Amino acid sequence: MVYSAYTVGMEFTSIPTDKWEWHPSPLPSQITLVTSRGADGALDLAPKSCLAVMAFDPLTVGFACNRGHTTYQNIVRTGEFVVNVLPEGLAPLAWAIIAFQGQERIDASGLTFLESKRVAVPRIAECTAHLECEFDDAVAFESGEAFVYGRVLAADILSEAVGAGERGYRLLDPCFYLDGGWAGMGAAKRPEA
Repeated sequence: MVYSAYTVGMEFTSIPTDKWEWHPSPLPSQITLVTSRGADGALDLAPKSCLAVMAFDPLTVGFACNRGHTTYQNIVRTGEFVVNVLPEGLAPLAWAIIAFQGQERIDASGLTFLESKRVAVPRIAECTAHLECEFDDAVAFESGEAFVYGRVLAADILSEAVGAGERGYRLLDPCFYLDGGWAGMGAAKRPEA
């Protein structure tokens, strides 16, 4: 098979190294809802993107977070969090709830919280997959941000998506942050054999 780069011969423009100034962003990132609990047991809910798998064995995920945010403080203090995979149909909710804090945000979300299997932090029933995590470490940056790492202790996914091939991704319906908005994943493709 012959591959041709469609960008060969095209011009490129320099962009700033400040991601907030990228229009469009060349790095879309998956939108998730992270749940955590404070030392007092209060539940917190926060939309997060910039999520990545950091290691496969043991499975470790991480996400960017401001160190001043409740989510970061909760995770560092209690050592647990859940990454809930937000389906595209609920993407507007991620923007709607940021106007609220604490219990008001929980109430405004209208979401259903389920007991987790391995951590004291609940999962979100309306989400299509969940990663129950134990805090491992955080790398702090001068900007006040940090990249939070957590070891995945338990994971679940919509049963109907398991073994469903490309249809499984349609059922998971992940969404991605794009320059102040979002987009769905579109059709999953596999290389030809």
